[in-house]
Amino acid sequence: MSGTTITTTLHAALYVSAASLLPVTLTNSGPIEPTGTPSYDLYVAAGLTGTVKSNATLSNALTGIDLRAGGTFDNGFAGGTLASITAVMAGAVLGAGAGTDTLSNSGRIIATWTTSITAGTTTSSGGVGVQMLGSGTLTNGASALIEGGRYGVEADGAASVTLTNLGTISAAGASTIATGYTYVSGGQGAELKGNGTVVNGRATDVTALIQANQDAVQA
Repeated sequence: MSGTTITTTLHAALYVSAASLLPVTLTNSGPIEPTGTPSYDLYVAAGLTGTVKSNATLSNALTGIDLRAGGTFDNGFAGGTLASITAVMAGAVLGAGAGTDTLSNSGRIIATWTTSITAGTTTSSGGVGVQMLGSGTLTNGASALIEGGRYGVEADGAASVTLTNLGTISAAGASTIATGYTYVSGGQGAELKGNGTVVNGRATDVTALIQANQDAVQA
């Protein structure tokens, strides 16, 4: 796909409903954006595992890419560093597939929702740049960015994830109180709730950064 803007009022701008439609490759030079709610830029139907590769600009959705049953997602393949996902709740969700899931990012994956707390409550929530629901590997390339309001990267439950970061992983997590005061609360750069490994940088690349206002890495 190239040279056009793809918009829809349906729940997903692009919906993969059958295994015969996989793998999916996005090379659109215009934005891909749904306007319905709940919304996805690209949604792969439940039970389908496969490969999605994108050099496109995806925006205006609650969730950017949803591979709920697992598989492989490559954001910025073949050197496509301009690949971009800007969503509200989650940039990319990779599900608990039967095998080992793989996500590679050479561009930008951003979830913009930041934590909002009202005086007298204990609400704590926010966007997730990348959410891994199953075991697998996540590689954030040099100069690449993964950013979320609550988590940069979140690995749920018993998932065993190997995270290699050569770029930047960030969680904003700023919280506001109704009285007008602002304080910093929440925000994990990388949250590994099960078993996992984090490799940040390498001997030849010391610019890799995982940052958050609370915990850079939490396991």
